[in-house]
Amino acid sequence: MRERASTQAKVGLAEATLQAARLLLYDTLERSWRRTLDGEPHTLRQKAELLMTAVHAMQGAAKVVELAYGMSGITGVFNDSLLGRHFRDLQVLKQHILYSENRYETVGQVLLGLPPDYEMAVR
Repeated sequence: MRERASTQAKVGLAEATLQAARLLLYDTLERSWRRTLDGEPHTLRQKAELLMTAVHAMQGAAKVVELAYGMSGITGVFNDSLLGRHFRDLQVLKQHILYSENRYETVGQVLLGLPPDYEMAVR
């Protein structure tokens, strides 16, 4: 399988997706943590950034697992497949109200100066 160009491309895409999501997550959390330690309240835009980062990390993780699952062939569909289990679990998590792609709309609302449709409770 590793000799296939399609597998190589998917592994490269998965790695880039994972690294990008991880870097955004760590950067956003580090800046948020510094504000918290300094006693600064989070602005609505900063809360939206945290929300966007959480959604992006979840969607990125799901994409990576979906790529791996797609490369696994028939082995991923069996009940005892750990990869299959991760795939199914992430499909459920993608539907969670916090990680749903709909939260990108919330972020967009804030960035466009509209009231968010989702309560962002970070202090």
